[in-house]
Parts: sequence; C-alpha cells; structure tokens
Amino acid sequence: MSYASKLTTFGASALLATAVAVASAPAQAERINSAQLISRSLDAFLNCASWDLTGGCVWYRWKCGWTGCRLKLTTTLKVEHYVPDVTFQTYKNAQETPWKETGAILAGAQAEYDGSIISTILSAMGSGVDELGGGGGTESKAASHSNMTFNLVDAFGNPANSVLGQFASFSPIGGVCKSRLSAYYPYYISNLDTVAWRFGVPEMIYLESLNPFGSLLGTQDFNYGGFYPRVGHSTNHDELKESALTTFRAAHFVSRRSQAHIYTTISSEDNVNRRKKEGYHGLKTGDQGAISLTAGKWQQVSPAAETSCNYMPLPISSINPTDGKSNYRSDDGHYVWNLWRRYECCKKPSGWSYWLHF
Repeated sequence: MSYASKLTTFGASALLATAVAVASAPAQAERINSAQLISRSLDAFLNCASWDLTGGCVWYRWKCGWTGCRLKLTTTLKVEHYVPDVTFQTYKNAQETPWKETGAILAGAQAEYDGSIISTILSAMGSGVDELGGGGGTESKAASHSNMTFNLVDAFGNPANSVLGQFASFSPIGGVCKSRLSAYYPYYISNLDTVAWRFGVPEMIYLESLNPFGSLLGTQDFNYGGFYPRVGHSTNHDELKESALTTFRAAHFVSRRSQAHIYTTISSEDNVNRRKKEGYHGLKTGDQGAISLTAGKWQQVSPAAETSCNYMPLPISSINPTDGKSNYRSDDGHYVWNLWRRYECCKKPSGWSYWLHF
C-alpha cells in the first residue's frame, strides 16, 4: 500500500473514531429556569396527554317561579388525559440545583447545603456537613472498588399546570384538566429527609429491600435495579439509570400515604372529593395517583428536552455508547424529569350543581 493510501485510510479511521466519540459524548451540563421548564412541558403536551373523551357529567338546578319549581338538567363532556403534575430534579452537587429557581426554595426551607436543620441532623448521625453532597464512591485501598453513587432528589409542583389551567378556564366545554397540586410547592426535599434518604432508616430492613430480585424497575432481563430500598444510593455504571432509578424511588413513596419519609404526599385519598368550585375533577378513579411500573409516565426535561413520554425504565443501554441516548446523559449528573399522571374532569357550568358522571 502506498504512503498516500495509508494516509487516506488513517484519516478515514480518525474521522470515524471522532464521529463515534462525538456521538457517545454526554450532553453538556445545563441549569434550566422556570420559563424553560414550562416551555418544554407544553411542547410535550400533545404527545404525552393521551387525551380521551370518556363520557359526561349531569348537572342540575331548580328553576322556581310563581307556578312552582322545576328541576332542570344539563350535561358536559368528561375527558381524561395525562398532566405534567410533578417535576423531579436529581443532582450530585448539593450547592447547585438543576432547576435554578428551586435553590431559593431550598434555602427558605433550610434545606440548602449548610442549612442549620441539615447540619443538626448530620451531627446527630455522626456525620459532618462536608458529607452532604452527592457523588461517587471512594476507594479506601488499592484492592477495593466501589461503584456506589448518591443522588439528591427533590420534587416540586410543575408551574406549567398554571398555564394549562388557563386553557380549562377559557374553554366553554372544558377539555383540559388541571393538576390538583400547587406550582413550586416542595412535595419532597431529600436533604430534609436525610435520615431515610441517606442512611436508609428504616428502608433497609423492609422485606422488599432484602429481596434482591423483587421490586425491579423493569423486568428480570432489562432493569435499572431494585426500587427498594427507596434511598439515594445506587450501584450503577450509567448516570442516566441512576437518576431515573432514584427519581422513581422518590415518586413511589411520595405518591403514597404514611411512608417512612419526610414529604407531602401527592396521592388522592378520596377521589370523590373533587374541586367542587370547578366541577368534577381529580386523578382518575381507582389509582389515587400511586406511581408504579404502569401508572405514571415520564418525560426528561433536561438535559434532553424530550417531547414524548415513556414508562420507566427507558429502553437504553449502558454497554453500547451509540444507543441513541447520549444526549439524555448529563456530563455533570444534573437531571430534570416530569411525572405525568392521568386526570379526569368535567367543566362545571355556572350556576349548576354536580349530580353524577357517566
């Protein structure tokens, strides 16, 4: 082979290697603001909502005059669709949150890096404030190896629902259900749940936690790991899987009541208790909003601005770097996810009282 041919072959190989390296490189770090979060949530609405017309609601009122009273009835449409209810963020740097505005909320709740509450908890557990941040494991000696990582996870009401609520208010027939949650409200802050989230008390002694083949996020053939114990630690070689797994763990107990964590539940204990002022409205009857492998859909907001939703786990590979998910992997461990839950609703006509739905 001539020198020129060898040079051409070498150049082609170098270009191919560069292309593979670029394709497998993780997405650049970003810190999104609320405007970006709202925009990306709304961009995914048409693909994620799965809007269905499922029936109607009957409303009544009495019309009385000199000749007596008559019962008048009317109906409105009942619809069901997914709503971007809650936004979760996972991160390893306790001093920098992926969603910018939440930093002020954490500071107000004394849940920032060196908050007095957190310092007191860590001191009581025999740890220093320098152990508050997340990150990877450390090697105590040359012969040991640890792939244990720790993620901080927070959950807030998604402000995009305020925008969606305006569509419901202006529409004459409804057609858009509102979230029952409050925008920006911190439903879960892992730093305030330090004992359970960091030290696994009492999660580590649950029967589900002691079974290595139970409670898998996925199937036996393809899974991200067990979602019990529901703590911030995981052993994985893929940060995307770590983020998804710890996010799912937090959503699992936040969407239930009376769990051994410090949080405000997003479950609906009584689906009959709707927002009477607005009409028949709430989480779809029967599920109470509890998250499982087939209840609740997920959208990655950052680093990938996804415009579709999936059930967990996402179909990805940690073996093949060109699995098409490189832009889903952050280069600094910052991730933001939307949890979409299914709601049903009927718009209430002015001056009418709810009777029944069908």
